[in-house]
Amino acid sequence: MKRRLSGLFLVLALILSACGGQGSWQEQYDLGVRYLSEGNYEEAILAFTAAIEIDPARAEAYVGRGDAYVASGETEEHLAAALADYEEALAQDETLAAAWLGLADVYIRQGDYDRALEVLQEGLEKTGGDTAIVDKIAEIEGGNITDSAGNIRQLSTYGPDGVLIWRHIFTYSGQGQRASVTSFDGQGGQTGHVEMVYNEAGDRTVDYQYASDTGAVGRVERTFNGSGQTAAEDWYNEDGSLIMSFQMEYGADGLLLSEKQYNAEGSLDSTRVYDYDDQGRDIRHSDYSPDGTLLGYYTMEYDEEGNVTRYSNYDGDGQLLDYEIRRYDETGGYLGSEWYDSTGGLISSTVSE
Repeated sequence: MKRRLSGLFLVLALILSACGGQGSWQEQYDLGVRYLSEGNYEEAILAFTAAIEIDPARAEAYVGRGDAYVASGETEEHLAAALADYEEALAQDETLAAAWLGLADVYIRQGDYDRALEVLQEGLEKTGGDTAIVDKIAEIEGGNITDSAGNIRQLSTYGPDGVLIWRHIFTYSGQGQRASVTSFDGQGGQTGHVEMVYNEAGDRTVDYQYASDTGAVGRVERTFNGSGQTAAEDWYNEDGSLIMSFQMEYGADGLLLSEKQYNAEGSLDSTRVYDYDDQGRDIRHSDYSPDGTLLGYYTMEYDEEGNVTRYSNYDGDGQLLDYEIRRYDETGGYLGSEWYDSTGGLISSTVSE
C-alpha cells in the first residue's frame, strides 16, 4: 500500500525499504509498538511500514500504523491514511477487534457517528461479540461519544424521563486542541456555536460557557496575568450581548482567593470566596452580595484519587437546594453525573462515557 511521505521522513522510509537487513517482522512490529507508546509517531509509522514490507499479510502492523497516523495529528491526510490501514487490516483479518475500533474511531473524529455505529455493529458480528466493541456501541447509542484519545466529541444531557434536553458537539485541531463547540436543543436545532482561540502559550483566550437549562453556548473572552492565571473573563450570550464579567484575585501560593462578578452595566453583583483543604483542593465557594450578605455556597467532596464526587448547593441560611453526584471509571475517567433536588429527586443527568 502506497503512502505519501515528505522530507526526511520520505528519505528514511526509502532507506528502510532498500535495506536488506531490516530485521524480522516481529522486530519491526515491536519497534513500532515501542515508538507509538513513546509518542514517536513518525518513527512508529516507519517501523510498522517496514514490518508490512516484510510480511504484508500481517494485519496487526496495519492497525499499528493506523494508530500512529491518528496519533500524529488529526488532519484529513492522516485520517485518510489511517482509514486505509484499518480497512486493509480487516481485509487480512476481519476478526481483529482493534481494526474495527480504529475504523470506527476515524469516523467518530470525522463526525460521522452513524457510520461509526454501523462499522462497530458489523465488527461485533465478525469478532463474535468483542467486549470492547460492545462497550463502544453502548456509548454511541447513548448519544455520548469520545474518541480513542478520550476527547469528548458529543455530550448530552437528559431529563428525568430520559428525553434529550440538549447536546454539545466538539471539534479538535490537528494538534489535539479543542477547536469549537456547537450546541443543539433536544429537537436538533442549533442554539449556539463558539470557535476557541489560543495564545502563543497555549492558553485558551476565547472559550465557551453554557446555560444549564438549555445548553445554549456563548462566548467567553479571557485574559491572563503574568503568571499565566486567568485574570478576567467576559461572558456573552449566543447573540453576542454581554451577560457578565469576572475579575480574579490570587494569593501568594497561586490559589484563587476571590472572584468578583459584574453585570452587563458594570456594577458589582457578587463576590465569590474560595476555601481549600490542607491538600490545596477546592472545597467551598461562598457567594456574597455587594454589602457582604451571604447569598449561598457550594461544597465539594472528593474520592481517594482526588476526583470530585459531589457538589452540594446551599442557600444563605445553609439549607440544601440541590446536589450533583459525579461518576468515574476505574482509571479516573469521567463517566457522567446526576443532579438531584434537596429531597433526592432526579433533576437531570449528563453522560460522557
